[in-house]
Amino acid sequence: MTAKIKLNTTSGGGSVSIQAPTSTTNNAAIELKLPVADGSADTFLKTDGSGNLAFAAAGGGKILKVENFVYKNNASTTSSNNSYVATPLTLSITPTAANSKIYINYNIIVSVNNNVRNGHIIYRDINGDGFGAHTDFRHVVNGSNQRLSGISNGGNEYTPYHCSNSFLDSPSYSLGNAISYKIYNWAESNSTIWINRIYNNDSSSVSYGVGVSTMTLMEVAA
Repeated sequence: MTAKIKLNTTSGGGSVSIQAPTSTTNNAAIELKLPVADGSADTFLKTDGSGNLAFAAAGGGKILKVENFVYKNNASTTSSNNSYVATPLTLSITPTAANSKIYINYNIIVSVNNNVRNGHIIYRDINGDGFGAHTDFRHVVNGSNQRLSGISNGGNEYTPYHCSNSFLDSPSYSLGNAISYKIYNWAESNSTIWINRIYNNDSSSVSYGVGVSTMTLMEVAA
């Protein structure tokens, strides 16, 4: 029995052959069904895992899904010495494909009292650590210093600051898992932290403004 199919050219010399492997997994009889039409330029032939072949666009690096959260309210939290407290910025995404990466982008407006040093971390709730934090929210990297995804030494009750960052995460998950990302605030001492407004805000005055904080999650094809 021949192990290949040989096609001779219509004119001139030469031929094209398709050869079977030396053996298949568990000696299975493999059947591949060709598509009914030719593919478009720059497409490739893919299988559905059951032997059905089809033409498809090249994958990898494409944005498959986008989730966005816009927080317009004003909220305050109380931070204790060297502790982490949740901010209102939390967002989930359920990947549509296996082995996707998640691109995270966020911007949060913060104001504190007493010139307290503070910062933020990104925390992922599934299968391990997010960017800048372990599951217990602490990642010591330099003596007693902690890894933060954003840090400020200058924000005060009259001067809010923008804490923003972006990160391409590679989480481990199963299809159907919702992956949640949260922004936590850290402060060096007891402090009241305001989101989207200055600490000493006057809501009756047109001389004061309030802000908007955002978070965006994008599923990137592997």
